Amino acid sequence: MTVSLETLRKKEKKLERIISSSPIALHYQQQEARWDSFIKKYAPDAELLRWGKEHRVFRFGCRVIKVQSFLFNLEGGTDANDRIKHEFFLLKKIEGSINKLNPEYRITDDGWHILEMDWVDTNPLEYYINNDQCNEVSLLSLLRSLFYISLLGIEYKQFRARHIYPQINGSFIFIDFGGSKLTNPIFAVLRTFTPFTWSDGKLEWSRLFGFVIMILSSRYNKENVYDNNIIPDNLSLANSLFHWRRNSNRSLYQHPDNLNVELKDQIAAKHLILTENYLNEAINIDHVICEDIFQLQIASYLLHGGKNWGYLWDTVKRTVSFTGKKVIDLGSCIGLVGVFSRFEGSSEVISFETLPELIQASENFSKAFQITNNKYQLISWDKLENKQQNLPAGDIIFSLSKRFDNVSPKQQLEILTNYQEIIWCTANPNEVRQNLIKEGYRVVRTITPFKEKSVIYAKK
Repeated sequence: MTVSLETLRKKEKKLERIISSSPIALHYQQQEARWDSFIKKYAPDAELLRWGKEHRVFRFGCRVIKVQSFLFNLEGGTDANDRIKHEFFLLKKIEGSINKLNPEYRITDDGWHILEMDWVDTNPLEYYINNDQCNEVSLLSLLRSLFYISLLGIEYKQFRARHIYPQINGSFIFIDFGGSKLTNPIFAVLRTFTPFTWSDGKLEWSRLFGFVIMILSSRYNKENVYDNNIIPDNLSLANSLFHWRRNSNRSLYQHPDNLNVELKDQIAAKHLILTENYLNEAINIDHVICEDIFQLQIASYLLHGGKNWGYLWDTVKRTVSFTGKKVIDLGSCIGLVGVFSRFEGSSEVISFETLPELIQASENFSKAFQITNNKYQLISWDKLENKQQNLPAGDIIFSLSKRFDNVSPKQQLEILTNYQEIIWCTANPNEVRQNLIKEGYRVVRTITPFKEKSVIYAKK
């Protein structure tokens, strides 16, 4: 599909008008332009590991760099400026005894707070849990390491499996001290190793003991749970429902209404509220839709979801050229692809969904950014499967929906390979890569590995 230079210029001018008239779109573009300038100046070709509005983590060569910017942080204040510096101080405190990461901290002239440390070239504890290999992890050594950290006066808070790295010699490396506190060693030991905490009027396991129980459960359930293919799906759905329900407990600052105050954007506030209302109606019909919700952060607005949209889209936009291309979004949920691909210069987007409520959610999400010419159509998975319904021609197709699994693998492949470029979220990345290569795609690679699924990019 060839597009004339004149047509492209018209599309670019139209995009500029959308961004300039939409405060939330302008805010997003400014935010990403600033991060792009950081990468170009300080870490060209760095690999993104964690995405946030003001905080991101990259791998740059043999180093990890944690970066914080507060230019767009409207609620962080001066205390927020010290968080990454405080983490550096704690890392230095255990350097040589627990860790050997050579941490460094600096503030650049243009306002970036940067914490650097060595890359740990082993698997995190999360890997052992997910692959039923917790028998290889010494709980005694883990508790001993945490006890030593507590004796240094550090009340450790980051009980997340992705932040703790077991080593061959039985020791552990701790890469993240966000939220951890420096206090009296006695208090640090008591608070870290207390078995229970009081939360919301009830007694709960403490973070450490909940963490230990998770490891022991992984050992115990190695044969009884994880060999049953139904259980992981149920766990994934339960996790997605948990994230969705968190939206009802958001602070007023994170609610769409606050965009009226922060950005003076009444249009975005109104249509994001409608988006969430229609999405809620759809979830009441089919809970599996929760698995298609990404966590989204723009300005103060936060929508909780199971996977981070910023992380995925940052990789997609650096991999795919959208300028002047027609995009098909199969299983659009709230229409993220429809909005963000337009920001990158796509000429047309057609979103397909199975419920009228999701069509309304997608349409209102686009309107929140003052994009009014995207297209939306209802589809049926059964009709796609039986070839009673066909998708239109286009240049790029997105298939990010869990519900696309309702279509047989053979028919999935037949549908998606009608397009020059594919962005496909799949639970079977190795098989998908092999099949796409057989279909003549010359570029096939995993661009984003999520916990349950991977996103594959393919180009003929």
